[in-house]
Amino acid sequence: MTALIELIKKIEKCPPLYLIEPSLTNLSHLVEGYFWGFNDAYTDKRTPSNPFAGFNEYISDIYDTTLSLNYCGIILLFSENEEDALKKFFKHFDDYIRIPDYKKNPLYLKFKSYAEKENLKLEDLKTALDTYLTDYPQRFSNNKSDIEVYTFFKKYLSDKQGLKDADNWDTEYLAAYKDERIVLKQIFCDFTEFIKDFVGEQHY
Repeated sequence: MTALIELIKKIEKCPPLYLIEPSLTNLSHLVEGYFWGFNDAYTDKRTPSNPFAGFNEYISDIYDTTLSLNYCGIILLFSENEEDALKKFFKHFDDYIRIPDYKKNPLYLKFKSYAEKENLKLEDLKTALDTYLTDYPQRFSNNKSDIEVYTFFKKYLSDKQGLKDADNWDTEYLAAYKDERIVLKQIFCDFTEFIKDFVGEQHY
C-alpha cells in the first residue's frame, strides 16, 4: 500500500495542507478514513501489504508499555502535545517502514514478545498464542488472517519435524528435545524461518 506511505510523507512535509492543525489525532483519523475507503473498494475486505500491520505492537515496544492503546494513544501519552506527538509519529513510522516485512508481522511480534520473557514455560507460550488468536482472529498478514498463518505454521512444523499431531506441537517438541529451554529457542527459530518465507523480507 505504497500510496498511503506516499501520502504520509506528503503530510510530513506540510501538515497544514492536509490536516486542520498539526495533530497526531487528526492524522490518525485520516489514516482510518483511508482504510475505510480502501476496504469499501475490495469485496474481501483485506489489505495486503498494509504498512501499519504490526505498528501498534512496534510502538508498544518502543515505549515499553503494555497499555491497551493504539499507536496514537501511546505516542500522545509520551508527548508534550499533539504537534510533538505528530513529529514523533513521523520519525517512528519512517523507521518502521524500513524494517523487513516479516519483522512487522503482528503474529511474529507477539511470538517474539512471548519468547523474550524470562522463565517462560512452553505451556504458557502455547496458551498465550491460542488466547491471542482467539482475541484477534481478524488481523491480516500477507492477505491471510493470523489464524490462517498459525495453521500454515503448524503444517510447516509437521513437515519439518515430522510431528504426528501438529495441534500439540508443544508436547511433541518437548518429547523430541527434552529440555524446555532448548524447545523454546528452537520453536522461535523455526517460526522466524517460516515467517520470513511466508511474508518475505520486502521493505516499503
